[in-house]
Amino acid sequence: LLNLDINEVGVNFSKGCYPGQEVVARLHYLGKSKRRMRQFECEGEVNVGDELLVAGSKSAKASGIVVRRVQLGDKSSFLATVEVAFEDASITLNNADGIQLTRIKND
Repeated sequence: LLNLDINEVGVNFSKGCYPGQEVVARLHYLGKSKRRMRQFECEGEVNVGDELLVAGSKSAKASGIVVRRVQLGDKSSFLATVEVAFEDASITLNNADGIQLTRIKND
């Protein structure tokens, strides 16, 4: 999930072959992705595979998962896939009452 269908950055839809071309072209021409790769940070430790949940949700449905992380002192910065419907919601780590996450907006 590298968000290659956004803004056509680095992708020419009229030529060339690359791994994943069919999926990216399908998203570009026919619809929208339900998930996006986004950058988050929080206080404390985060592990690859940790789940992201909508804060205070009674259903506690996972809305994303940590893909890559780096520890920066007391903070963690990480990439996670997240459902587009929830990307601007209040998101926590591993349970509805877990560590509050801050989305780094770079788009």
